[in-house]
Amino acid sequence: MEENTVELIDYIRVVWKQKILVILGTLVCIAAGVALCPRSQVAYRSEATLRIGTTIDSSRKTSVIDTPANLAKIIPIEYSLEGDEALGYGLGVEMIARTALININVKGPDREKTKEFLKKTIERIIEDHGILTGNICKFYKLRIEEHEAELDKITEEFNKESLVLSENKISIEEEKALGTSNSEIRLFLLLSVQNNMNNKQSAIRSLQENIFSKQSVVKYLEERKTTLIGRVGEGVDIRDSKRRYILLTGFGGLTISIFLAFFVEHLGNVRENEKRKSMS
Repeated sequence: MEENTVELIDYIRVVWKQKILVILGTLVCIAAGVALCPRSQVAYRSEATLRIGTTIDSSRKTSVIDTPANLAKIIPIEYSLEGDEALGYGLGVEMIARTALININVKGPDREKTKEFLKKTIERIIEDHGILTGNICKFYKLRIEEHEAELDKITEEFNKESLVLSENKISIEEEKALGTSNSEIRLFLLLSVQNNMNNKQSAIRSLQENIFSKQSVVKYLEERKTTLIGRVGEGVDIRDSKRRYILLTGFGGLTISIFLAFFVEHLGNVRENEKRKSMS
């Protein structure tokens, strides 16, 4: 404990001995910070949140169009800001853990342009994702139209056979009352028609279920398109404040000055030892 106390006191003595160097060095760094701070470039950041849309995968199950992790890598490359006006602006993407949400941001020297670039980027992403969703919905809508056409055809046939069956049942009852022999043959034919109608009823139910299922998929996909959550945020000033900048330069200057103080003290000790050796 005593050795540590002595060492600490020695350090304090060195700093006190070289206090002028420490103070001057710190003041010089603070002055430099004050002089350079007004010239530091202002930066703004606009951001917005996107909910990634849903698609149908190869196994006919719903999934996101792409994972947030992939989009965080792909978007800054595929949707990079282009043109001379975009110089000095950067596009970034951040995931929101365990969700289908991503934060997209644009940083740059002009508040309005960061917002403008961000809006254009989001519009492009939503449009591209909308095309993917639209193509899948188009496929399902075509299948729905085919099923509906087939349903109309079978329903029409069913209604005609139902009418025929109804009319012939009446005539059979009349023939039985009159005691004619044609009733048994016609009854057999009507039973065949009835069986045919039962098959058509099953086909109608199956088609209706298919249509409803595909309509549900289309509705779900259209409701779960890639969408902007909330609105595009205003450009926020992200530059370091002047006070913080000065404090950082002052702390840095103090650290460097203390280091120089020990270095100067060390050189002084080396020279003193060499002088003693030469005298002896």
